[in-house]
Amino acid sequence: MISLEVIDLSDETIDKLANTLIGKRKKITLLKSQKELRNIKLLLEQYRYLENHTELPLPDFKSEIPNSYKEHLPADELSIQSMLGYRARSKEMMILFKEILKRYKGICDHGDEEQKRRYGVVDGYYLSRDFLNKNKLAKKYHCDPKTIDRDMKKAISELSVMTFGLDGINDMSK
Repeated sequence: MISLEVIDLSDETIDKLANTLIGKRKKITLLKSQKELRNIKLLLEQYRYLENHTELPLPDFKSEIPNSYKEHLPADELSIQSMLGYRARSKEMMILFKEILKRYKGICDHGDEEQKRRYGVVDGYYLSRDFLNKNKLAKKYHCDPKTIDRDMKKAISELSVMTFGLDGINDMSK
């Protein structure tokens, strides 16, 4: 038979427990969202779509709308402003990521054959307009599709470090 004891907790103790639990939940949620933001594989998988998104022509706005007037605007005009903000952030991220990819290509080009193949795999599978699947890449580089998988994983790890520095290394260790 299990004995259940009633613990009498003060309101102050209950508040401390609740705040501690809420704080830990927020920290876990923050860590999860940070890791999702640093997901290089997802960025590579969506690269062609992001590139297309940032290449669409933007409308030309003569002046910015002051915050005091925004509350009087129709909802559709505010959503256009929001979409322009998304585009601007996406474009900045793509400029940065393209520079990282350019530098990664330079590192791989000056490396051994495995490093050169690794960049070619990333380019063929994720970046180029002419998509090559893993089997086509394996045939192109005269290797097994499992080698292509290993190249992708290694390249994603290296690009994570180049993009996020120590945080990229910390993500890989978790």
